[in-house]
Amino acid sequence: MKRIICLLLICLTLTGCVSGTEVPTEKTEYSVILNSGSCFVFTFKDPDTNVWYISNKYGVTPRLNKDGTLYVK
Repeated sequence: MKRIICLLLICLTLTGCVSGTEVPTEKTEYSVILNSGSCFVFTFKDPDTNVWYISNKYGVTPRLNKDGTLYVK
């Protein structure tokens, strides 16, 4: 009985995992707005929507134009 269990464990552990597909890496456009002491603010562009976002230690928000529309460059 112990041999069957050991054989099953060995067979199951030797099968391994199927290698997954690689996620393509993309270059993200970004720009540092403020880098002063503990305050760090930067903008980055979402490559799927081309919308720019502003990020700081409190979170992320979409960057807006003066008229309130989304900033798309």
